[in-house]
Amino acid sequence: MVTPEDANEVNHHPRSQQFVIVKGGYPNIGGYPKIGGYPNIGGYPNKGGYPNIGGYPNKGGYPNIGGYPNIGGYPNIGGYPNIGGYPNIGGYPNIGGYPNIGGYPNIGGYPNIGGYPNIGGYPNIGGYPNIGGYPNIGGYPNIGGYPNIGGYPNIGGYPNIGGYPNIGGYPNIGGYPNIGGYPNIGGYPNKGGYPNIGGYPNIGGYPNIGGYPNIGGYPNKGGYPNIGGYPNKGGYPNIGGYPNIGGYPNIGGYPNIGGYPNIGGYPNIGGYPNIGGYPNKGGYPNIGGYPNIGGYPNIGGYPNIGGYPNIGGYPNIGGYPNIGGYPNIGGYPNIGGYPNIGGYPNIGGYPNIGGYPNIGGYPNIGGYPNIGGYPNIGGYPNKGGYPNIGGYPNIGGYPNIGGYPNIGGYPNIGGYPNIGGYPNIGGYPNIGGYPNIGGYPNIGGYPNIGGYPNIGGYPNIDIKDC
Repeated sequence: MVTPEDANEVNHHPRSQQFVIVKGGYPNIGGYPKIGGYPNIGGYPNKGGYPNIGGYPNKGGYPNIGGYPNIGGYPNIGGYPNIGGYPNIGGYPNIGGYPNIGGYPNIGGYPNIGGYPNIGGYPNIGGYPNIGGYPNIGGYPNIGGYPNIGGYPNIGGYPNIGGYPNIGGYPNIGGYPNIGGYPNIGGYPNKGGYPNIGGYPNIGGYPNIGGYPNIGGYPNKGGYPNIGGYPNKGGYPNIGGYPNIGGYPNIGGYPNIGGYPNIGGYPNIGGYPNIGGYPNKGGYPNIGGYPNIGGYPNIGGYPNIGGYPNIGGYPNIGGYPNIGGYPNIGGYPNIGGYPNIGGYPNIGGYPNIGGYPNIGGYPNIGGYPNIGGYPNIGGYPNKGGYPNIGGYPNIGGYPNIGGYPNIGGYPNIGGYPNIGGYPNIGGYPNIGGYPNIGGYPNIGGYPNIGGYPNIGGYPNIDIKDC
């Protein structure tokens, strides 16, 4: 029953439900009591006497600290929300929505895979711990506390020095890789994938055959040592301490100067070979197996025919010297010091410009041939085999009749010039520079308008009645 003193707190409204108003002025929404003087926001009871902050219920009787709901019935420890419905173990937030497994924080937003902490802010790839604070690159564990450089595992507990993997379980001594799975004995790399036999390095990537070192970076061919630091080319020993240049043995105790063998028992004077068993007279080589006749060298491998030297490295064909350093093509001499281009002789002492012969003894002016035996007057070619009369070119392959040029590429019919570049139709001249339309002449110097003739010498003007 409502007392008279509380009558002023009772509200009556037609056709409305009666509400009991308590101190604080909050209604008991959902039929729950107002515990602790907090309203039942969202129709949730105030469990534990905590308010429903943000309209979230107090699951588990925990308060909604920071206005975050108690998802999963876990309290918001440290004021962090229970993201993903995981509790804030250790008072760390669930960054990235990952739970704090083992009570470790999710540093860098990575989950604690395997229950290991994210040391250095690196994720636990492969479920391995980040030993030494190094990331598990390639999903390999950090064995020995070394990082997985290059994404290779630390096999044998050796670090990947130089970013090379520990092949064969050998360490990368000197920062060299274990090529071929051999260890780096003496700190030398296994170049070519060969082991360091005798503790010698594989210089040049060659193996130490016979236990001899690769002095000078040469291999020990034939099992001979590299005496004097020279290689055993051809598998021959270095007799007298001379190297086997060219892979030839040192016959007669002479060194292979220039890399040539000592043929005929002659030394290689000047470093030239004794080709053909001839000595190197004048200090010139016997190129092509020819002797050095006249004391001239056999340049280009050609013999010194006629006792002439091979100037320009060309042979003396026909016994002619190579004047100007040009070869005697076709067996013709180089008259005037011009080359025999196209294998034609230089008649009249003119060069064969364009590779054409000098027909008629005329030079090839402009590089055009002398067709029909006519000279190239004005440097124009003789098209159609016609001469260049008046110094005009044979345009269209027509002759220049009357000494007139073929303007427009038309022939000079009737011996008239092509004035205005028009053809001489009907054999009429182009008087006034007008064309002969309809084959009519330009009488009076008037053009044939409409293709009509100029009868009476009057022009064909089209006059209309006004």
